[in-house]
Amino acid sequence: MSPTSRLAAARALAGFEGSATQRALAETFTIANLPSDLRHAAATALTQEMPQGTIKTIGGVMKLTTSERQQRIGATLASDASGMQGLVELWETGAASLQLLRDPSITQKLDALADDKLLARVKRLRQQLPTEDPRTEQAIKTRLAAYQRAPGTAAMGVQVFAKHCAACHQIAGKGKSVGPNLDGVGNRGLQRLAEDMLAPSRNVDVAFMSTAIITEDGQVLSGIVKPKEGNQVLLIDRKGQELRIDKEDIVERKQSRLSPMPANFAESLTAEEFRHLVAYLLSLRS
Repeated sequence: MSPTSRLAAARALAGFEGSATQRALAETFTIANLPSDLRHAAATALTQEMPQGTIKTIGGVMKLTTSERQQRIGATLASDASGMQGLVELWETGAASLQLLRDPSITQKLDALADDKLLARVKRLRQQLPTEDPRTEQAIKTRLAAYQRAPGTAAMGVQVFAKHCAACHQIAGKGKSVGPNLDGVGNRGLQRLAEDMLAPSRNVDVAFMSTAIITEDGQVLSGIVKPKEGNQVLLIDRKGQELRIDKEDIVERKQSRLSPMPANFAESLTAEEFRHLVAYLLSLRS
Protein backbone atom coordinates (compact mmCIF):
# COMPACT_ATOMS: atom_id res chain seq x y z
CA MET A 1 0.00 0.00 0.00
CA SER A 2 1.42 3.39 -1.03
CA PRO A 3 1.80 6.27 1.46
CA THR A 4 -1.12 8.01 -0.28
CA SER A 5 -3.32 4.92 0.09
CA ARG A 6 -2.35 4.54 3.74
CA LEU A 7 -3.26 8.15 4.40
CA ALA A 8 -6.60 7.72 2.66
CA ALA A 9 -7.29 4.55 4.67
CA ALA A 10 -6.36 6.28 7.92
CA ARG A 11 -8.69 9.17 7.15
CA ALA A 12 -11.51 6.80 6.23
CA LEU A 13 -11.03 4.87 9.46
CA ALA A 14 -10.69 7.93 11.68
CA GLY A 15 -14.40 7.87 12.38
CA PHE A 16 -14.70 4.08 12.25
CA GLU A 17 -17.27 2.74 14.68
CA GLY A 18 -16.91 -0.82 15.86
CA SER A 19 -15.63 -3.00 18.67
CA ALA A 20 -12.33 -2.24 20.38
CA THR A 21 -10.65 -5.11 18.49
CA GLN A 22 -11.92 -3.79 15.14
CA ARG A 23 -10.71 -0.28 15.93
CA ALA A 24 -7.34 -1.70 17.00
CA LEU A 25 -7.14 -3.50 13.65
CA ALA A 26 -7.93 -0.22 11.92
CA GLU A 27 -4.80 1.23 13.53
CA THR A 28 -2.66 -1.15 11.48
CA PHE A 29 -3.50 0.70 8.27
CA THR A 30 -1.40 3.66 9.41
CA ILE A 31 1.73 1.52 9.93
CA ALA A 32 4.08 1.82 6.97
CA ASN A 33 6.31 -1.24 7.29
CA LEU A 34 3.83 -4.07 7.91
CA PRO A 35 4.21 -7.15 5.69
CA SER A 36 1.47 -7.48 3.07
CA ASP A 37 0.16 -10.75 4.59
CA LEU A 38 -0.49 -9.08 7.96
CA ARG A 39 -2.14 -6.09 6.31
CA HIS A 40 -4.33 -8.43 4.27
CA ALA A 41 -5.27 -10.44 7.39
CA ALA A 42 -6.27 -7.22 9.16
CA ALA A 43 -8.36 -6.08 6.21
CA THR A 44 -10.08 -9.47 6.01
CA ALA A 45 -10.88 -9.46 9.73
CA LEU A 46 -12.39 -5.99 9.47
CA THR A 47 -14.84 -7.12 6.78
CA GLN A 48 -16.13 -10.10 8.76
CA GLU A 49 -19.08 -9.76 11.11
CA MET A 50 -17.48 -12.24 13.56
CA PRO A 51 -13.77 -12.17 12.66
CA GLN A 52 -11.78 -15.25 13.59
CA GLY A 53 -8.20 -14.90 14.73
CA THR A 54 -8.52 -11.13 15.19
CA ILE A 55 -6.42 -11.04 18.36
CA LYS A 56 -3.83 -13.30 16.72
CA THR A 57 -3.58 -10.83 13.83
CA ILE A 58 -3.20 -7.90 16.24
CA GLY A 59 -0.53 -9.92 18.07
CA GLY A 60 1.37 -10.30 14.81
CA VAL A 61 1.29 -6.54 14.40
CA MET A 62 2.40 -5.95 18.00
CA LYS A 63 5.45 -8.15 17.47
CA LEU A 64 6.65 -5.86 14.68
CA THR A 65 5.70 -2.37 15.74
CA THR A 66 7.15 0.22 18.10
CA SER A 67 6.34 0.93 21.75
CA GLU A 68 4.44 4.07 20.73
CA ARG A 69 2.27 2.11 18.29
CA GLN A 70 1.75 -0.66 20.83
CA GLN A 71 0.53 1.93 23.31
CA ARG A 72 -2.06 3.25 20.86
CA ILE A 73 -3.30 -0.22 19.97
CA GLY A 74 -3.31 -1.32 23.63
CA ALA A 75 -5.31 1.73 24.73
CA THR A 76 -7.85 1.02 21.99
CA LEU A 77 -8.17 -2.65 22.97
CA ALA A 78 -8.76 -1.68 26.60
CA SER A 79 -11.87 0.27 25.59
CA ASP A 80 -14.29 -2.63 25.97
CA ALA A 81 -14.49 -6.00 27.75
CA SER A 82 -13.73 -8.15 24.70
CA GLY A 83 -10.75 -6.06 23.65
CA MET A 84 -9.49 -6.04 27.22
CA GLN A 85 -9.59 -9.84 27.28
CA GLY A 86 -7.62 -9.92 24.05
CA LEU A 87 -5.01 -7.50 25.38
CA VAL A 88 -4.42 -9.67 28.44
CA GLU A 89 -3.98 -12.70 26.16
CA LEU A 90 -1.38 -10.76 24.16
CA TRP A 91 0.51 -9.96 27.37
CA GLU A 92 0.38 -13.57 28.55
CA THR A 93 1.83 -14.90 25.28
CA GLY A 94 4.47 -12.19 25.03
CA ALA A 95 3.02 -10.69 21.84
CA ALA A 96 2.51 -7.31 23.54
CA SER A 97 4.94 -5.58 25.88
CA LEU A 98 4.21 -5.76 29.60
CA GLN A 99 5.56 -2.20 29.79
CA LEU A 100 2.06 -1.15 28.66
CA LEU A 101 0.99 -1.96 32.21
CA ARG A 102 2.80 1.22 33.26
CA ASP A 103 0.57 3.34 31.01
CA PRO A 104 -2.27 5.08 32.92
CA SER A 105 -4.44 5.33 29.79
CA ILE A 106 -4.54 1.53 29.76
CA THR A 107 -4.40 0.61 33.45
CA GLN A 108 -7.19 3.00 34.43
CA LYS A 109 -9.51 1.32 31.94
CA LEU A 110 -8.48 -2.13 33.16
CA ASP A 111 -9.06 -1.25 36.80
CA ALA A 112 -12.44 0.32 36.04
CA LEU A 113 -13.90 -2.21 33.58
CA ALA A 114 -12.27 -5.62 34.10
CA ASP A 115 -14.05 -8.29 36.14
CA ASP A 116 -12.44 -9.98 39.15
CA LYS A 117 -11.15 -12.95 37.13
CA LEU A 118 -9.45 -10.75 34.56
CA LEU A 119 -8.04 -8.47 37.26
CA ALA A 120 -6.47 -11.51 38.92
CA ARG A 121 -4.69 -12.34 35.64
CA VAL A 122 -3.54 -8.74 35.32
CA LYS A 123 -2.24 -8.80 38.91
CA ARG A 124 -0.09 -11.86 38.10
CA LEU A 125 1.26 -10.08 35.02
CA ARG A 126 2.11 -6.97 37.04
CA GLN A 127 4.14 -9.13 39.41
CA GLN A 128 6.20 -10.30 36.41
CA LEU A 129 6.72 -6.81 34.96
CA PRO A 130 10.45 -6.37 34.24
CA THR A 131 12.14 -3.23 35.46
CA GLU A 132 13.81 -1.06 32.85
CA ASP A 133 16.71 1.31 33.35
CA PRO A 134 15.28 4.84 33.08
CA ARG A 135 18.23 5.75 30.86
CA THR A 136 17.20 3.19 28.23
CA GLU A 137 14.76 5.41 26.36
CA GLN A 138 17.36 8.15 25.99
CA ALA A 139 19.92 5.58 24.82
CA ILE A 140 17.51 4.45 22.11
CA LYS A 141 16.97 8.04 20.93
CA THR A 142 20.72 8.70 20.91
CA ARG A 143 21.51 5.58 18.89
CA LEU A 144 18.69 6.31 16.43
CA ALA A 145 19.88 9.86 15.89
CA ALA A 146 23.45 8.65 15.31
CA TYR A 147 22.26 6.07 12.78
CA GLN A 148 20.14 8.60 10.90
CA ARG A 149 23.14 10.94 10.64
CA ALA A 150 25.45 8.19 9.38
CA PRO A 151 23.77 4.90 8.39
CA GLY A 152 25.86 1.75 8.37
CA THR A 153 26.67 -0.69 5.59
CA ALA A 154 24.72 -3.94 5.32
CA ALA A 155 27.71 -5.87 3.94
CA MET A 156 29.76 -4.95 7.02
CA GLY A 157 26.78 -5.84 9.21
CA VAL A 158 26.97 -9.45 8.04
CA GLN A 159 30.35 -9.74 9.76
CA VAL A 160 29.03 -8.08 12.93
CA PHE A 161 26.13 -10.54 13.02
CA ALA A 162 28.48 -13.51 12.65
CA LYS A 163 30.65 -12.21 15.51
CA HIS A 164 28.02 -11.10 18.03
CA CYS A 165 24.64 -12.64 17.14
CA ALA A 166 25.00 -15.97 15.31
CA ALA A 167 25.57 -17.87 18.57
CA CYS A 168 21.87 -17.42 19.33
CA HIS A 169 20.11 -16.24 16.16
CA GLN A 170 19.77 -17.63 12.68
CA ILE A 171 19.43 -15.88 9.32
CA ALA A 172 18.98 -17.79 6.05
CA GLY A 173 20.00 -21.02 7.79
CA LYS A 174 23.23 -19.59 9.20
CA GLY A 175 23.72 -19.33 12.96
CA LYS A 176 22.03 -21.12 15.85
CA SER A 177 18.30 -21.28 16.50
CA VAL A 178 18.46 -20.54 20.23
CA GLY A 179 16.58 -17.24 20.05
CA PRO A 180 14.10 -16.02 17.44
CA ASN A 181 14.87 -16.56 13.77
CA LEU A 182 15.69 -13.17 12.22
CA ASP A 183 14.67 -13.78 8.62
CA GLY A 184 12.50 -10.82 7.62
CA VAL A 185 13.39 -8.86 10.76
CA GLY A 186 13.78 -5.70 8.69
CA ASN A 187 9.99 -5.48 8.53
CA ARG A 188 10.10 -4.17 12.11
CA GLY A 189 11.65 -0.92 10.95
CA LEU A 190 14.43 1.17 12.47
CA GLN A 191 12.65 2.28 15.66
CA ARG A 192 11.50 -1.21 16.69
CA LEU A 193 14.88 -2.77 15.88
CA ALA A 194 16.58 -0.24 18.14
CA GLU A 195 14.11 -1.03 20.92
CA ASP A 196 14.66 -4.78 20.56
CA MET A 197 18.44 -4.39 20.68
CA LEU A 198 18.63 -1.83 23.51
CA ALA A 199 15.63 -2.95 25.58
CA PRO A 200 15.37 -6.70 24.83
CA SER A 201 13.00 -7.43 27.72
CA ARG A 202 10.30 -5.06 26.46
CA ASN A 203 8.96 -7.63 24.02
CA VAL A 204 9.66 -11.30 24.72
CA ASP A 205 7.67 -14.08 23.09
CA VAL A 206 6.65 -16.76 25.58
CA ALA A 207 8.70 -19.33 23.67
CA PHE A 208 11.89 -17.34 24.32
CA MET A 209 11.42 -16.25 27.90
CA SER A 210 14.26 -17.06 30.27
CA THR A 211 13.84 -19.93 32.75
CA ALA A 212 15.78 -20.30 36.00
CA ILE A 213 16.42 -23.84 37.26
CA ILE A 214 17.72 -24.70 40.73
CA THR A 215 19.21 -28.16 41.10
CA GLU A 216 19.60 -30.40 44.14
CA ASP A 217 23.30 -29.58 44.43
CA GLY A 218 22.52 -25.84 44.63
CA GLN A 219 23.32 -24.80 41.07
CA VAL A 220 21.25 -21.98 39.56
CA LEU A 221 21.07 -22.29 35.79
CA SER A 222 19.24 -19.96 33.42
CA GLY A 223 18.41 -19.89 29.74
CA ILE A 224 15.74 -20.93 27.25
CA VAL A 225 14.12 -24.32 27.74
CA LYS A 226 13.78 -26.28 24.51
CA PRO A 227 11.40 -29.23 24.00
CA LYS A 228 13.07 -32.53 24.78
CA GLU A 229 11.60 -35.96 25.37
CA GLY A 230 12.77 -38.30 28.07
CA ASN A 231 14.08 -37.66 31.57
CA GLN A 232 16.10 -34.54 30.82
CA VAL A 233 15.44 -30.83 30.34
CA LEU A 234 17.40 -29.07 27.59
CA LEU A 235 18.46 -25.55 28.56
CA ILE A 236 20.24 -23.15 26.18
CA ASP A 237 22.28 -20.52 28.02
CA ARG A 238 23.17 -16.97 26.93
CA LYS A 239 26.29 -18.20 25.15
CA GLY A 240 24.28 -20.69 23.10
CA GLN A 241 25.62 -23.67 25.04
CA GLU A 242 23.33 -26.67 25.56
CA LEU A 243 22.86 -27.86 29.14
CA ARG A 244 21.10 -31.16 29.80
CA ILE A 245 19.62 -31.50 33.27
CA ASP A 246 18.04 -34.62 34.74
CA LYS A 247 14.45 -33.86 35.71
CA GLU A 248 14.87 -35.69 39.01
CA ASP A 249 17.69 -33.28 39.95
CA ILE A 250 15.50 -30.17 39.54
CA VAL A 251 14.31 -28.61 42.82
CA GLU A 252 12.66 -25.52 41.38
CA ARG A 253 11.92 -24.17 37.92
CA LYS A 254 10.69 -20.61 37.33
CA GLN A 255 10.04 -18.74 34.10
CA SER A 256 10.96 -15.07 33.91
CA ARG A 257 9.67 -12.25 31.71
CA LEU A 258 13.27 -11.18 31.15
CA SER A 259 14.88 -11.85 27.80
CA PRO A 260 17.93 -14.16 27.84
CA MET A 261 19.53 -11.51 25.64
CA PRO A 262 21.72 -9.31 27.86
CA ALA A 263 20.19 -5.91 28.60
CA ASN A 264 23.58 -4.32 27.88
CA PHE A 265 24.06 -6.15 24.56
CA ALA A 266 24.48 -2.94 22.58
CA GLU A 267 27.31 -1.87 24.90
CA SER A 268 29.31 -4.84 23.61
CA LEU A 269 29.27 -3.25 20.14
CA THR A 270 31.23 -0.24 19.02
CA ALA A 271 29.18 2.63 17.59
CA GLU A 272 30.36 1.61 14.13
CA GLU A 273 29.41 -2.06 14.64
CA PHE A 274 25.97 -1.04 15.86
CA ARG A 275 25.34 1.06 12.73
CA HIS A 276 26.48 -1.74 10.40
CA LEU A 277 24.42 -4.38 12.22
CA VAL A 278 21.27 -2.23 12.06
CA ALA A 279 21.82 -1.63 8.34
CA TYR A 280 22.11 -5.37 7.75
CA LEU A 281 19.03 -6.24 9.81
CA LEU A 282 16.98 -3.54 8.08
CA SER A 283 17.88 -5.09 4.72
CA LEU A 284 16.21 -8.37 5.73
CA ARG A 285 12.63 -7.84 4.58
CA SER A 286 10.08 -10.47 3.61
